[in-house]
Amino acid sequence: MRAYCNPKTHRYEAPGLNAIWRVLTYLDAEMLDQRIGQWFAQLTPQLQALAVDGKTLRSTGGAQGKPVHLLSAFSHQDHATLAQAPVSEKENEIPALPLLLGPLLG
Repeated sequence: MRAYCNPKTHRYEAPGLNAIWRVLTYLDAEMLDQRIGQWFAQLTPQLQALAVDGKTLRSTGGAQGKPVHLLSAFSHQDHATLAQAPVSEKENEIPALPLLLGPLLG
């Protein structure tokens, strides 16, 4: 995907929403999440504060049409989500915490 030069305006234009959507739907979401988290961790190697919170995503239909639940680690310093992992509806978030924080801590 790349910008193209509009022949009428002679300006470079960014790809449209549909092109971006097609690229994102073909990506491995878990791998992308890991790579972005690693990139943020490299920007600020020493985390000062990290918040962990679980959220239910509205308008999502996971297995059997139930909403998707995510556990995420958020850096206060960078204002960025460093990692996130799906958590089953009935599962407690505490057992998923080591799996979420393991790649961040090292």
